[in-house]
Amino acid sequence: MWVKFRISSIAIFVLIASTFQISAQAAVKLGDTCKILNEKKNAKGQSLICTKKGKKLVWSASRVSSKKNPAPPTEPVAVTPTTAIEIPDPALTDSSTFAPISSCKLGLLGNNSDLYTGFPRNQKYVAATGDRKAVVLFVDFEDLPADSKAIPEWKNNQVPFAENAFDVMSFGKYRLKYELVEKYYRLPSKWREFVKNEAGNAEGSTPALAMNHQKLISETVAVTNPDVDFSRFDFINIVTPGSTPKVEGGASGGGGFNVDGKNSFLAISGPIDEYLNDANKKNWLAHETGHILGLIHIYDFRQRQGAWDLMGNVFGNHDIYGWNKLFLSWVEDSQVACLPTNLTNESVHLITPIGSKDSGKKLVMVPISQSQILVVESRRSNSLDSIDANTEGVLLYKVDVSVPDGRGTISILSNPGKTGRDRRGNEVVLGTLKVGESTEHAGYVFKYIKRGTAGDFLSVKKS
Repeated sequence: MWVKFRISSIAIFVLIASTFQISAQAAVKLGDTCKILNEKKNAKGQSLICTKKGKKLVWSASRVSSKKNPAPPTEPVAVTPTTAIEIPDPALTDSSTFAPISSCKLGLLGNNSDLYTGFPRNQKYVAATGDRKAVVLFVDFEDLPADSKAIPEWKNNQVPFAENAFDVMSFGKYRLKYELVEKYYRLPSKWREFVKNEAGNAEGSTPALAMNHQKLISETVAVTNPDVDFSRFDFINIVTPGSTPKVEGGASGGGGFNVDGKNSFLAISGPIDEYLNDANKKNWLAHETGHILGLIHIYDFRQRQGAWDLMGNVFGNHDIYGWNKLFLSWVEDSQVACLPTNLTNESVHLITPIGSKDSGKKLVMVPISQSQILVVESRRSNSLDSIDANTEGVLLYKVDVSVPDGRGTISILSNPGKTGRDRRGNEVVLGTLKVGESTEHAGYVFKYIKRGTAGDFLSVKKS
């Protein structure tokens, strides 16, 4: 009995439970009312949830996200940037292997230093170092009255630019000040008496007639002497009105007088129409003063100009070449690596930018004949040469002291196809090398090894 009873109880329990489960499932279906908000149940394999519709609670289909459980967030992985491999500074060649500086100071050929460059600098030119002064005088004529724009043009443009340019170019070694006498002096002779009938303009410039600068200087000195102590000045500047026909101004000399211990003067003289109202010619006075110092026109006027040096291209970059700075003693002999012509081993140098006051070597020079020398310098942006990073670099050029003014005394050799535009829009040769680039000339290979904070590393070797 006991066994039978137990079996019967189990059977009855299973039967009741099964009946209850079926009955409960049958009682819940989609849309039916429910009692507990958000309660969840399964009905015939369908997930239901108790939701509120209006004022009633009903069973609705439960929306189960189809997305898999997202992976737990991971800690960010720190990425170490790739560090560029720093190329060590190369070992520099000892200066004991250099040739004497006299080997690189090519001598003047002929006796006309106004047309050719070369050492030593002629003593007739004004001093190029120290505290110096020049006087500026404004004159007019009975048949050509003064232009009131002349004094403002010199005060606001010509003089400030020139004074700053020479201070920067000379590394502070040439501190030139121009003193303006702010009045117009009437000369006794008429303007037409100073004008010659032949052309006097430099090749490549606007056609103009020549001027009798000797007569102009003598008369100006005589008329202005009561107001001016000429013993205080290295040279004079005489400013005349613009004229028709156009007359050529520029650097010249005049004498035949005896005033304040002076019987001659180098002078810059001529009309203002060469530069008045032209922002691109604010360097006119600086250029002409360069001639008073003994510098010549360095490029070939018949060909495409280089981008460097206001003595070559007045519309290009202003700072002058290192050759000219050596000529004027602004670059010192100790700042030049003069290489021997019998160079056997690779020679490595650090050259500081030619436009900076930084000490150290400024030039690497290799004489290749009695009249020709190869020169390397570093060009970087400064207050006179506002150039971009692509233009900065090492520059190789040749100086030929046998070539006269305006015929290409200096020619750029490195990267001649690298060009730009000057302030007038003319195509000009930049020629600078980038790091890793090299150029070969006259049996020598020049390679720009590395750019450093202090300057540029250069290698020179026989090809």
